[in-house]
Amino acid sequence: MVLQVVLQVVLLVCDTGGAEDPPLSPTIALTEVPPVMSSENSQVVDPTDAAAATDAAGATDAADAAGATDAVDPAGSEPDTTSQPTAPGGAPASRRPRADAARNRERLIEAASAAFATGAKEVSLEAIARDAGVGIGTLYRHFPTRDALVEVVHRDGLATVLARADELLAEHDPATALRLWMDDYAQFVARKRGMAESLRALSKAGVIAASDTHARISDTLQKFLDAGAAAGTLRSDVQAEDVATTLVGVFLASHDFPRSEQTGRMLDLVFAGIRA
Repeated sequence: MVLQVVLQVVLLVCDTGGAEDPPLSPTIALTEVPPVMSSENSQVVDPTDAAAATDAAGATDAADAAGATDAVDPAGSEPDTTSQPTAPGGAPASRRPRADAARNRERLIEAASAAFATGAKEVSLEAIARDAGVGIGTLYRHFPTRDALVEVVHRDGLATVLARADELLAEHDPATALRLWMDDYAQFVARKRGMAESLRALSKAGVIAASDTHARISDTLQKFLDAGAAAGTLRSDVQAEDVATTLVGVFLASHDFPRSEQTGRMLDLVFAGIRA
């Protein structure tokens, strides 16, 4: 077929009639290209379709290679937000945090809580990261500043000590539950000593409010007092706010708080004054 086309062109060129050579028809040029036989099922494949298929296959291979690169993740590393899909407008699409990132965050909070609970005035972030078993870079990815870490530790500790009240009341009589809770509250306050500077900054910035914390502690104490009054084991004329203020006074006045035995003896005295 190609040979026939070539012969026709030669004849036209050699024509002595002086007529202008007609241009080759694009349709003829395209349709005269011989079909290619596909090796699969012996089907006839149009060359343009074959080229498109080749390009598509190449694009697919490239996409697969990129996906394989994203799938490779060193053990213990955390997700790189630059590789996350984007939502319309260019914002990163929401993605559930990986399990290892969530575990690292929890370990950092636990390590920070333990470090601050010692009452030490200087607790380095490097030491917290080391105790959590992660690098300092991981700490900063979760908590860009010391204040950010302190805020989370404070809120987490407050939520824990408040929830502890319901657990104790479900397991013990109201009077016993209250005395056990006092010890838990002492640990919460001791932890705040190690975060004092950051807590003052957060309070000044309006991020947290001491009055709100005091009110929630008083509400929790009221649960114990109401349950104890109903059971006849705690005085019914005691104000929860007075108990909360007295406990803080004990913590401030106790020598070597919270490690000393004096703290426990002073809490026993407060508790004795509440018993019916």
